Amino acid sequence: MEIMGRNFTYIIEGNLAAFSRMDMDKKRIWDATSTFRAKSSIQLESQHGDRPKFTGPLHVDCVFFLEYPGPRSVGRKLKGNYHLVKPYMSVLMYFLEHIGIDILFDEGSSISSVTSKKLYDTRARTEFTVYEIRGAQ
Repeated sequence: MEIMGRNFTYIIEGNLAAFSRMDMDKKRIWDATSTFRAKSSIQLESQHGDRPKFTGPLHVDCVFFLEYPGPRSVGRKLKGNYHLVKPYMSVLMYFLEHIGIDILFDEGSSISSVTSKKLYDTRARTEFTVYEIRGAQ
């Protein structure tokens, strides 16, 4: 497998960790998630522009930068350390996969390979690169 095909890097601004909180009722979570998804889709469309959609198989290399929910001074000390609490990586990847459909690629199932990590940072965002895998059969 060679991950040297066409690729592009995207940045989605915002705090995905907010959607893992259990203290909100389901309607408020749904509203917040829908709004964030719409804003994220607009960001992706703007960054992707008129480029053709990626065709599979695809590899996604992703870093989720999440803010520390406590004091900012502690958050600055933790910057760059691995994030070990909710949200689960699977939830973050699910969100990323679904906002990319019809903007970056036709089907989320075309993602065949993923590398990802969650890190603390003082600015919440998601940075990821989509690669077309060449030489895969």
